Amino acid sequence: MFRGQFVRMHFPRDFLGVTIVRRDAGVLNAFGGGQFNGRKLERVRLVDAALERAFEVWSTDQVEARYLIHPVMMERLMGLEKGLHGKRLRCAFEGGDLLVAVEGGNLFEPGDLFKPLVDPARARRIVNELAGVFQVMDQVLTAQTQRLP
Repeated sequence: MFRGQFVRMHFPRDFLGVTIVRRDAGVLNAFGGGQFNGRKLERVRLVDAALERAFEVWSTDQVEARYLIHPVMMERLMGLEKGLHGKRLRCAFEGGDLLVAVEGGNLFEPGDLFKPLVDPARARRIVNELAGVFQVMDQVLTAQTQRLP
């Protein structure tokens, strides 16, 4: 059973291929990325060695995947995972959507019913959780504008 946050972000332009990002699975990486709608998902190598050890990326479009998954984007995804106090982040770019799943507890909640509603820490926590989502959205929009039409 999945427990955590699942975020769907829709973008104005469709992605050309399907790109999947997940935490590195060690020896299980040898099983590959499989297929999506009859198209083979191929391994995308990351330029940063630390990110390569932490994540594995599979895509049907290597060129687009390199625009989408670069060190700044990966740092923002890791920041989102940390900001959501989660683990085992994974995401997929498909059609016009970015789907992000982070395992963890309940978030985006107003907080404890037994604490005052005017506590600024409550609002700050929710704003920080949402800020990570907005940073990822901004990075994807930037990558889409840099991509050739």
